[in-house]
Amino acid sequence: MLNIEIDGKAIQIAPGSTTQGTIRARRSAAWGFHGCAGDVVTIQAESDDFDVYLELYRSGDQTVLAADDNSGRSSDAAITAFV
Repeated sequence: MLNIEIDGKAIQIAPGSTTQGTIRARRSAAWGFHGCAGDVVTIQAESDDFDVYLELYRSGDQTVLAADDNSGRSSDAAITAFV
C-alpha cells in the first residue's frame, strides 16, 4: 500500500491502482512506497502544462535508481517495469 498526500488529503494507493493530483507551478511533489525484492514498479506522470521529470530513489541513502524526462507522450515521463 502506498501512502501519499495530494492537495492536502492523505490517501492510500493499492498496487495496480492510479491516482491524480495537482502540482503547483515551480513546485515538486514526492511520493513514497515500500517495495520488496522482485516487485515490478511502473510510474507515469503526465501534464499538459509543463515538462514532467521523474526520479526513483532507494530509501535510506537516496541513491537515484531510475530517472526519466520524456519516455511518455510528448513531455510526459515514465519509469516502466522497474524491478
